[in-house]
Amino acid sequence: MTGVRHQRERHAVVQELKAQGLGIKAIKRQTGLAKETVRRYDRAASAEDVLAKARDGRRGVLDAYKPYLHERFDAGVTNGSLLFREIRGAGYTGSQAVVLAYLRPLRAAGRAPSPAPAAPLRRSRDCAVNGSVPLSVVTEG
Repeated sequence: MTGVRHQRERHAVVQELKAQGLGIKAIKRQTGLAKETVRRYDRAASAEDVLAKARDGRRGVLDAYKPYLHERFDAGVTNGSLLFREIRGAGYTGSQAVVLAYLRPLRAAGRAPSPAPAAPLRRSRDCAVNGSVPLSVVTEG
């Protein structure tokens, strides 16, 4: 099941149960979803509202490494575990599963497309205080 289809189905289930008069806690118990997840689907007028907010222009953990992955993939290095180790050594903090999922459609196409420009990082007080993101990379959003 694709993530988009799964989210649409969850939205429909939550809306149907809400229409039956169930509250957030009852829907949570019946569906096994977290309370905030039920609340998010309940508040969304449509499944597209939930989907639109899922990324909302934020950078993903892999975005900074996509050009490197494309370059290596086009050079014939298609082993996901090897590419994961390479970017991990360069500071990637995400999971191997994210890298493998990103590479899956590249394998199907046989070559990497040009990566889309990354969404700008939003500068937050936490980043500036704890130094988790170099300020030279951060842009105001």
